[in-house]
Amino acid sequence: MPKRPDGTIRAFGMTGLQISSSMSRIERKFGINLGHDASITKNRKSAEYEQFEIVLRAERLTEKDAG
Repeated sequence: MPKRPDGTIRAFGMTGLQISSSMSRIERKFGINLGHDASITKNRKSAEYEQFEIVLRAERLTEKDAG
């Protein structure tokens, strides 16, 4: 293990990269989604926000019609 702080941080980063790479390989090999890829999560969240906005717009239109 490195003794300098920057070496420790670098080792930590490389370990994370190795784990991420292994998870990607497992996903491809078995055709599964382990959810470690942030871009997939962002797309799902943005879709959820779009649905939320649609619900708000629909409620607003309903309130306008009622009022």
